[in-house]
Amino acid sequence: MNETLVMILQMSVSTLLHVGLTFLMWRFLRGREITTAIRIGIGIVYGLSAVLSTHFGVDYGSMILNVRDLGPMSAGLFFDPVSGIIAGIIGGVERYIAGTYFAVGSFTRIACSVSTCLAGVLAAFMNIFIFKGKKPSAAYSLFMGAVIEVFHMYVVLITHRDNMEMAFLVVSVCAVPMILFSGAGLALSSTVLTIGAGEWKNPFIYANQKDVPISQKIQLWLFGVAAGMMILSFLFSYAVQTATAEQEARDDIKVLTEDIRRNYTAMNKNNIPHFNIIAHAGTTGRYYIFDDKGNYVASTDGEYKFTDMELRVINDHGFGDYFNMTLKNEIVFFCKSKLEGNRNLLVSIPKAEIYTDRNR
Repeated sequence: MNETLVMILQMSVSTLLHVGLTFLMWRFLRGREITTAIRIGIGIVYGLSAVLSTHFGVDYGSMILNVRDLGPMSAGLFFDPVSGIIAGIIGGVERYIAGTYFAVGSFTRIACSVSTCLAGVLAAFMNIFIFKGKKPSAAYSLFMGAVIEVFHMYVVLITHRDNMEMAFLVVSVCAVPMILFSGAGLALSSTVLTIGAGEWKNPFIYANQKDVPISQKIQLWLFGVAAGMMILSFLFSYAVQTATAEQEARDDIKVLTEDIRRNYTAMNKNNIPHFNIIAHAGTTGRYYIFDDKGNYVASTDGEYKFTDMELRVINDHGFGDYFNMTLKNEIVFFCKSKLEGNRNLLVSIPKAEIYTDRNR
């Protein structure tokens, strides 16, 4: 919890500093002609802001939570396309150097460098061809800030196909905060500039439907339908993949249970006193053989002794039941089986492993 609060505070401060920088730059340049020197200067200022975001982000060792892409996006969207490209190149090149030679978030150096450069290029493209030199609204800014970070996460996965486990870990940690803060930072900058220019309108005032063009109404309905279909598609896919993952876990547990039962029976017939089989359900699953009182017989965890609470949960379920239980501070998926005499068998797979592919 404390780490989460520290991360939120650091990301919030970085985002607000970008917003403040954008407002001050706008006030300073308001009414001035944007010359080549000013374009380069803006690019350098926002490039340095991207560099500072890299080095003052939230450090997680092989990854750094930051709002680096806000620099080139702000420069290109709110000021000048060329400035955005310059800022992106400065931030991207420095990110690669820091990751390569100074071990700053080295795992994601390529993805972060490419994404920062492309953030400036995308901002320049949008400024020229979409917004025609005008400031984007808060809604468009929010969308663009979020989308560039979504792309950033895709690049992390694409550039680490040889180590998808680590890539997925990075994305799962970085995606939500970077998407939210980058989108919010651009949207807040747009709002502040709009208020400063005296152009802000209350978005909560209900517009007279007679004044709303039919094309805008159609677009709104189409957006609603498309968003609804996308959400339904996601929920359906999520449900299907969840059910598939759980069925595969049951199959893995069933196979391992039968293997252990055969080995246990064979060893008893041959009077082999010590049962020890190295086997796992899935990749990190475990098995436990114990008597009716919970005493250890054999397991992948050595002489593990169940706690009273764990035994209570185990005894509440019958043989052949699948159930969840917290074991060693980890939620695991269990199946309980009966062996010979008073011996019982539990086979487990961590829930985190079961849903790894679904989450990806």
